[in-house]
Amino acid sequence: MRLDPAHPEVLALCAEALAAESDPELRRLAVRALAASGHPEVERHLIACLDANEALVGYAVDGLGAIGTVAAVPSLRSLAPRALRRAAHDAVVRIQVASGRRP
Repeated sequence: MRLDPAHPEVLALCAEALAAESDPELRRLAVRALAASGHPEVERHLIACLDANEALVGYAVDGLGAIGTVAAVPSLRSLAPRALRRAAHDAVVRIQVASGRRP
């Protein structure tokens, strides 16, 4: 049996694990699942991950580039590490294109 990653109960479990879990591997899996869900409700959880360690931030940036709205742009632009800045820029461009704005 395969679970739908965008099912509300799956999203809720992933969001809960992300907020409460201290195990880095479980948090990484939760961020990846939320990002892969493509569900717009997860944007706030992905934005919250931008303050986490770089492993989580990379997945959150990718997810925001795919499903984020212009609300995510300021948070993405504030990322400091050079490697993440490029990924964040790419995510901002994807969001702007998806929202009909010029990059």
